Amino acid sequence: MKSHDMQQGGFSQFELLAVIVLMSILLMSALPNLKALDTPLSQSSFSTSHLLRLARARAISTTSHIRVTPASSRILATYSASSCSPDASLSLIEGLSIELEEEVILEAQDWYICFTPRGFSDAHITFSFTNGFQSRSIQVALGGGVRID
Repeated sequence: MKSHDMQQGGFSQFELLAVIVLMSILLMSALPNLKALDTPLSQSSFSTSHLLRLARARAISTTSHIRVTPASSRILATYSASSCSPDASLSLIEGLSIELEEEVILEAQDWYICFTPRGFSDAHITFSFTNGFQSRSIQVALGGGVRID
């Protein structure tokens, strides 16, 4: 009788099938999370949240006051401020502003948020975006945390 060598190269069909099934399950579980990023309203809220986090990080890293305020119903601008008081002198920070996606506007424009050199915000504030059908809110806590609702 011939003895068979048990070492084989490659993968069995069962191993390949198991890998394909596992990858399919992972992909199917990730798709609903990625689909939420498709809407302009979601994109605008995520980019605004990111802008607020960048402004807070800049306030901490430069030990200065940073103010984020609406420049229009679709543009959020960031300023370096002498303090967080309403009459503080402001200097626009180039490259640290965003324009909201098409058809998305801020519901109110009479607010601002100022981050202190320690990263705290001067007020707990909630503001909203709308696209005419749906709306999203962003909350900025006194500690500087940002949450999308």
